Amino acid sequence: MARVAAGEIEAFDELVRRWRKPLLRFFYPLTWSMDDAEDCAQATFLRLWRARDRYRPCAKFSTYLFQIAKRYWLNERARKNVEQVPLDAAAHFAGLSFSDVAHPVGHLLARYRDERVRRAIQALPEPQRMALILCHYEGWSQREAAEILEIPHGTVKSRLAAAFAGLRRSLADLVEGD
Repeated sequence: MARVAAGEIEAFDELVRRWRKPLLRFFYPLTWSMDDAEDCAQATFLRLWRARDRYRPCAKFSTYLFQIAKRYWLNERARKNVEQVPLDAAAHFAGLSFSDVAHPVGHLLARYRDERVRRAIQALPEPQRMALILCHYEGWSQREAAEILEIPHGTVKSRLAAAFAGLRRSLADLVEGD
């Protein structure tokens, strides 16, 4: 990032190549649309480039980048005043395998289950969903998520506990059916 701060385009290209997929994994469960996740990631990189001269290496770069992503998402949601983000099931189910075709009932059941999980995650309050996405989908530790979200570690723990409790309630019939 120091090279990017100096205006080096090649270094910025390398950061984009390295961090594009993690940002997509972060934004996809928030938008449920690969196109929207791409747009959010690009907007995050644009903000990173514009803020390059203000970068100070006082924390890990990943924390800095995901703080930009989080702020972008929260500002964008507030600007659009969006309560629910439409689901884009086609992006998730693109590319059926042979086993999907050979076992259509199993494939339909898996699609139904995935759709229910997506809806349950989408229904979580935004703070719980952000903590869940960072820790579960992105694999950040709770302490790292606390840095990114700029909240105490204990708050991340309580948001995760509430998120999992909400998911258990929403998906109880799926678990009982297994």
